[in-house]
Amino acid sequence: MKTSKRILLGLLALVLAIQITHAQNTKVPRIDGSGKITDKAGKHLGAVTKKGVITNANITTIAHVDGTGELIVDQTGEHLGKVEKNGNFLPKSAKSKEDGWFVSAAVKGMCSVKDKGGNIQAEVYEAYRAYGASAVYCLTHK
Repeated sequence: MKTSKRILLGLLALVLAIQITHAQNTKVPRIDGSGKITDKAGKHLGAVTKKGVITNANITTIAHVDGTGELIVDQTGEHLGKVEKNGNFLPKSAKSKEDGWFVSAAVKGMCSVKDKGGNIQAEVYEAYRAYGASAVYCLTHK
């Protein structure tokens, strides 16, 4: 009986270790606790503020989210999409609401941004949940 418990606990530990390793090796853009945005290789792309202002790596403001939730490019006035209050983002190119990016609840301080297929597109520190998906979209698609 003790041997079977040990085997079961060993298998459980192995499965958990594999899942933790996989989660840590997920390579997607990321927003850290300071608002810094890095790509999947760790290269600095820019930053986002808690008010929805997006800057590039040269600290030049490139876009912002206005009072209605529209993500707007500063130089051209182009609308890139709509940000919902919960942080979900619907790109202008989306054909339906299901084509957007959806932000999960925070787990250990981080939120996952997923597409309609459930693929993780970014990881966002919870303080930047409201604008994280739109900021990552802006810096990786424009």
